[in-house]
Amino acid sequence: IDNDGRDNGQISAVLDVNFAATAGEPIVSVMANDRVVPLLYRSGDSSLAISAANLALAEGNIGSTQHPFTISRTGDLSGETRVAWAVAGAGATPANALDFAGGQLPAGVAVFAPGQDSVSLIVNVVGDGSLEADEGFRIDLSNPIGGWLSGTSSTDMLQILNDDQPAPFYSFVATPEVVYEGGTLHLAITTKNVEVGRSLWWDLVGAGITASDFNDGVLTGSIRIGSDGRAAFTKAIAADAVLDPDETLQVHVYADAARRQLVGTSQMITIKEPSVGVITDGNDVIAGTAAAEVITGVPVGSVPRGRSSLDRLTGGPGADLFVLGDAQGSYYNDGTTALGTTDQAVITDFSADDRIQLFGYISDYRLISGRHAGVPGVRIDALKAAPGNLPEAIGFVHNATLASLNLANPNQFLYI
Repeated sequence: IDNDGRDNGQISAVLDVNFAATAGEPIVSVMANDRVVPLLYRSGDSSLAISAANLALAEGNIGSTQHPFTISRTGDLSGETRVAWAVAGAGATPANALDFAGGQLPAGVAVFAPGQDSVSLIVNVVGDGSLEADEGFRIDLSNPIGGWLSGTSSTDMLQILNDDQPAPFYSFVATPEVVYEGGTLHLAITTKNVEVGRSLWWDLVGAGITASDFNDGVLTGSIRIGSDGRAAFTKAIAADAVLDPDETLQVHVYADAARRQLVGTSQMITIKEPSVGVITDGNDVIAGTAAAEVITGVPVGSVPRGRSSLDRLTGGPGADLFVLGDAQGSYYNDGTTALGTTDQAVITDFSADDRIQLFGYISDYRLISGRHAGVPGVRIDALKAAPGNLPEAIGFVHNATLASLNLANPNQFLYI
């Protein structure tokens, strides 16, 4: 049908929809016989766009962090305009519902009153203390009523920045694990994720541990983490004339000056009376000094524990402790009935102030008069000694007698 009402035959027509039309321009038109026939014009409505105030914000540790954004409109503002908005995850590590207040992806409808050119809104991101990657999201506009979407109908990717730090790590190495009076304790600290220059505070405690156990008389102190993440301190153990049992020293390190926030694992160090000489698993000759000392022919951590060795122990003038056993068992004990040619310690100068340390109880031992290498004295036998459960000679005391030496005398024998 032509404009004059006459039938001119077949017409070829193409429908054209122009979504980018501005006010007063045709939205829908038909191309018929090379003529453009407008069918629907856009009235004077408005163009909608969205923008965010910040592209990236830290999430925080508690509560929520506000991400503000604005939806604006331009053009004809005389009427009401509505547009839906919604948050969607974006980027390599997209945010999800749990990252937002209420546990769901935020969404809503922005309403423009007549004359209003912008609506300000907020998305609340939940803060936490979990170490995680930065997360991304965007805010999209859709379904406008009384307006149309411009090219900025979505924000750029917005980021929730992780502001949680990796957990600090502390590693301690105390050397040696067994330190003798007169020796030096060294504590090395290695850290990760701890800032350079950070102070740490330490203290030294334990049953029987006092300031007199250390040359400087100091039980507390502080150190700083160096540029390599490390710190260290040393303590000189005092040597005295008092013969003490083993003491367990505990080294604690704290993150605060009040010493309430313990870090790492507390170190346990055994303090022993001083020993002298070069101690081996072979035949040793150990000679003490005028000080009170631990005299032993079996090294710490020994596997044979004196078996197949004959050690000669001389204490000297001090109040010495001759060690023939520890908390793990007797020394020089292979369960045979050997009378002391091997597998024993020969104590050459036991005096009134000296003691002999044995494992177990009085009932585990007996004293027998005898001779060793032609010298008279008293032999110390371990009864029912493992592994063969036979009496075993483990020590010999030169020039002692059964009248002068008594297993039940606590001033002569110490059992552990």
